[in-house]
Amino acid sequence: AKVSKDSLNPTFAIAYKPVENLSVYASYAQSYTKPVEVSKSYDNAGEIFKPIKNKQTEVGIKYRGGEILHSLAFFELNQGSYIKEDNPGGKIGEIYTQNGENKFKGVEYSLTGKVAPKWNVMGGLMYLDGKREKLAKGSEHLEGRYATGTPKWNAVLATEYEAETNGGNGQGIMYFYICDGEILDGKSEPRKELNQTFELTAEKSGEYYICLLGVSSDPISLKEGKIVIK
Repeated sequence: AKVSKDSLNPTFAIAYKPVENLSVYASYAQSYTKPVEVSKSYDNAGEIFKPIKNKQTEVGIKYRGGEILHSLAFFELNQGSYIKEDNPGGKIGEIYTQNGENKFKGVEYSLTGKVAPKWNVMGGLMYLDGKREKLAKGSEHLEGRYATGTPKWNAVLATEYEAETNGGNGQGIMYFYICDGEILDGKSEPRKELNQTFELTAEKSGEYYICLLGVSSDPISLKEGKIVIK
């Protein structure tokens, strides 16, 4: 089976910064869901539902206090609703239908930033009101009920510590040079970042390549520098 849909989906946003550390914004977006195919767990297995248009509106404010960014958003979202219905005459006894829409209204507060020189924090709290609307005749008993899998409250809080590596000396780096495919010299030592001059002694003429190899799990910070062959 094949399902196609052509449509114009407007999306726009506007932001205003009245003072240095404060901004307000508003956005609106439309999009289509992918067609949903009913699984083999239902009597109508293989049926493909048409795409449904989602609409989302959001207004909010962002404030940076020191090293912490605070965000407060109010949003409304409309999505398609899918319902399990009894099918007494079927082999499995249930069918999966596309019926009405789920309407979500909520508010979310979040923060992210640095609370100490090596401590980062991120977290948030969200209240969500998600209910079924615009159901077809025969499903009126589900009108206004909470959408399946929608928690009213959701909270998360996490911290991150930026640990020192190699006793505070930085990333372990092995560097050596290759002449005509042969490794001629090399050594390993801790480097905080590669922003200095490296001096290597060339023992013979030929085509030289410099190879840098990290010997710990931390990323290498590459910055401007130069390599001198003596």
